[in-house]
Amino acid sequence: MKKFYAIVLSCLLLASMASAQATVTIRQIQYATNGISPYLGDTVTTSGIVTAHDVTSFWIQDSSKAWNGLYVYSTSAGGQVSVGDRITITGQIDEFNGLTEMKNVTNVNVVSSGNALPAPLLLTTTVSGSEPYESVLVRVKATCTNPSSGFGQWVLNDGSGPVFVDDLIIAYTPTLNCKYTVTGPMYYSFSEWKIQIRDTTADVVKDSCGGGSGNPGDTTTIYKIQYTTATSGDSPLKDQNVTVWGTVTCLDGGGYWIQDSSKAWNGIYVFDGNNTPSPGDNVWVKGKAVEFFNYTEINATSLNTVSSGNPLPAPVSVSTAAANQEMFEGVRIQVTNATCTNDQVASNFGQWELNDGTGAILIDDLMFAYTPTAGLKYTVTGPLLYSFSEWKIEPCGAADVEVFVGIDDDQRVAGLNIFPNPAQNQLQVSFDGSNGVAQVTLFNLVGQQMMQTHAANQTTLDVSALPRGMYMLQVTAGEKSSTQRIVLR
Repeated sequence: MKKFYAIVLSCLLLASMASAQATVTIRQIQYATNGISPYLGDTVTTSGIVTAHDVTSFWIQDSSKAWNGLYVYSTSAGGQVSVGDRITITGQIDEFNGLTEMKNVTNVNVVSSGNALPAPLLLTTTVSGSEPYESVLVRVKATCTNPSSGFGQWVLNDGSGPVFVDDLIIAYTPTLNCKYTVTGPMYYSFSEWKIQIRDTTADVVKDSCGGGSGNPGDTTTIYKIQYTTATSGDSPLKDQNVTVWGTVTCLDGGGYWIQDSSKAWNGIYVFDGNNTPSPGDNVWVKGKAVEFFNYTEINATSLNTVSSGNPLPAPVSVSTAAANQEMFEGVRIQVTNATCTNDQVASNFGQWELNDGTGAILIDDLMFAYTPTAGLKYTVTGPLLYSFSEWKIEPCGAADVEVFVGIDDDQRVAGLNIFPNPAQNQLQVSFDGSNGVAQVTLFNLVGQQMMQTHAANQTTLDVSALPRGMYMLQVTAGEKSSTQRIVLR
């Protein structure tokens, strides 16, 4: 009898283990309207063909469709497979800084080898860098607009918007202004989409050089104009004729700022009395690089708008002290949770001062005048200007100055995670439920409540009907409260 019960218990245990390790498709793992896998934290079994391999990990895919690729992070499993292997694999699904992946692999079975890879999907540069194509083999045909954007990356743009090409597997040095056909799995890291090329012959094909996609010919990059080690901060291309590509981020009365990535040295002011582009325009600018009282800018002679309505480069988050640096000149930056230490705008040429404890930065009123309150904390966004021997952030509008209400770390809701941000249709909000049921409220920038709900530790907000723009999401649980800015696109 004891032996009988032992057999029954063993069967029940095996059945339980089998149910805990469901067999699912890659699409079932990946498809989610909020960007977070529905199998997050679960151990599952799936299958596919290995499409790419880096030092420690690999990508698998089971068809040439959106949502059908998966990144596998595993040193041990990586050594057991090769590109073209059809495998069955068991592991835990995780979201690593926004990238859906499989980790903690417990079993890999190579079913067959030498299989043809799924055909890459031919996409625009903007569409390729989006959630449905995460870890999927993609192909783009576009112009190199920045051959060295930092960290081994370069930029392609077919006129719809930029996408990065990365060197996680292999490095390649492209030629500015040349057209390429580039193929590889789509990867997500540091809040950026990037194609990972697997070799420098089949995956990178130079189609032609010169012109195309609105490109006016011989060009340089903003980085090459801005990067300098000179103590004066002067551009190495000072007084030279230049042609650059960038996205318009902000306008003042005499010109505009353009930027080609969310990095230091990648923004510049364009003095242009003849053209008035709009924020979000992708443009080619031709003119002369000059130093205007030690502020590097381009005196434009022509402007060619390639496309409009593109997303702005994300602001670079810096401390108030770090904002006072040459490397961020012309770059759209953001300081957060900084206290107003001088609100006397009337006696300070419309300027006021913020300090997050590291040092002060000035906030100017060139495009948007604001009357702050001393002692309150603010989040401020805008391009960095240098004038009258002072660095200052220039907010472009009301949305760029926000009162920061989530103050000290010990007063915030623990484990708060909001994804995706920017969002389109839904916001997934999760947090530590140790403080009890939380109230989740979405406000617009003038303080109007747009929606409110209550949740124990997670909820999904349907924001599809709301106007596109910026909002504030507040989560309050007991005496804890956190507020985060949300962008709807």
